Amino acid sequence: MNNKILNISTIILTIVLSSLSLIPDNRDNNVFQWIRENSLIIALSSGSLVILLHLFELFFSRDKYQKEWLKTFLKHIVDEHLGSDTYQTRISILRKQPGYIVFFKTFWFYGFVCFINNFKAHCWKQSFRNIAIHLMSDYLVIYVRYSYPKAKKSCTYFRLSDKSEKKKFNGIADKCYQHGIDLNVTTDNINDIDLPSNINDLSAKQKKRVEKYMKDCHFDKEFYNSIKVMHKIANNLYAVPVALSDQSIWGVVIIDNESNDFFDFKTYLKDYMPSYMKIINFSLSSLKH
Repeated sequence: MNNKILNISTIILTIVLSSLSLIPDNRDNNVFQWIRENSLIIALSSGSLVILLHLFELFFSRDKYQKEWLKTFLKHIVDEHLGSDTYQTRISILRKQPGYIVFFKTFWFYGFVCFINNFKAHCWKQSFRNIAIHLMSDYLVIYVRYSYPKAKKSCTYFRLSDKSEKKKFNGIADKCYQHGIDLNVTTDNINDIDLPSNINDLSAKQKKRVEKYMKDCHFDKEFYNSIKVMHKIANNLYAVPVALSDQSIWGVVIIDNESNDFFDFKTYLKDYMPSYMKIINFSLSSLKH
């Protein structure tokens, strides 16, 4: 919440509280009479609202400021080492969230944020298929992202795979999170392929390319739909786990771009990433899982 709005609201509510005792005992005026009769309720409501506004500022605005700072820091990494927007590289911090929260986020995004696009392109069916429906699963979702200026707004998520299935992963971010290790991938660019609902509807050549992409990027066959919901299917990727002070994995930092050229982010950033990750890990250490 904007500090100015909070301060103005606090001043108004304080004036309301202090003015209650100044209301004249005028029985001919129904408004004054009602205010005097309900002064205790008005006082308690105003006081509670002041407290709630400050609690909101304490818990939610802090997260907003932290996101803004992290986005500025991610921009520094891209500008300093990754060619700014020249290579259309983006860097994201993903965090774990329960399925029921991700369901409401994706329902809002694909049902309301994309309303005009769905109406124009007649793609309601596909949009609603993109909604995360596994309420009891956990997902990796974007906590903060810095992307090139012309990037489309998206609602990226990856359902975390079942830990009992140790060799089945839902992409590089999932494997990085589950194993707590950094991973680097450079593979074929498949953005020229219009992905159908069923992978078997592709031509033999296209299917082979898509399956190779999925294998290289650690997508098990059952997670084919994960690449379908992506606006941009990156083929150069570098994922690094975010580890807190107790060594638990909080989330994943992932750097990616879409290019016909191979770009090895891990090798290119090997002298800088350890220091940058210490800053990111420390910045996120105050947040709960």
